[in-house]
Amino acid sequence: MWHPHSRPGDIRSPNHLFYQTNPPVDERGAPTIRSVADYEILEHTADIGFRATAATPAELFRNAARAMMAIAVDPETLSGDQERTVTVTGDGYPDLMVNWLSEVLYFFDSDEFAGRDFRVDEITENRLCATIIGEPRDPQRHTWELIIKAITYHQLKVEEVNGRWQAEVFLDI
Repeated sequence: MWHPHSRPGDIRSPNHLFYQTNPPVDERGAPTIRSVADYEILEHTADIGFRATAATPAELFRNAARAMMAIAVDPETLSGDQERTVTVTGDGYPDLMVNWLSEVLYFFDSDEFAGRDFRVDEITENRLCATIIGEPRDPQRHTWELIIKAITYHQLKVEEVNGRWQAEVFLDI
């Protein structure tokens, strides 16, 4: 989310995620929407969200976790090859998405493990087994870009559209 002291191109501004020198801006000069190939950040009055896309549900859940982490922390600071295994269940793909992202957030915030990549090992509409790949969280390198309090069900979408999977997720910040 835009901060009044951020300037386009600042390394710590939201724009650093997308390596643009002239991102689209609103009348205040705030970035309006940012995107990369697999996900785009969606602005919202009280929250921040993203839209992830992929060819398969497994790729979609991976891209969603990557998008959330790109909001929470500068992705350039993430490294490591340690692994943490996660299994979550849900009542359909939307519920599964919220539970999955909540686990990824838990690992970053409470368990102090910074995930740089994600491998979905098994997925059905009601169960996901995945691996978080990263390193122990270093408070000096892995500072919050935006503090994410929770993953919300507000305007949540996880669906297949024209042969591609997409998710829209809003985060409480």
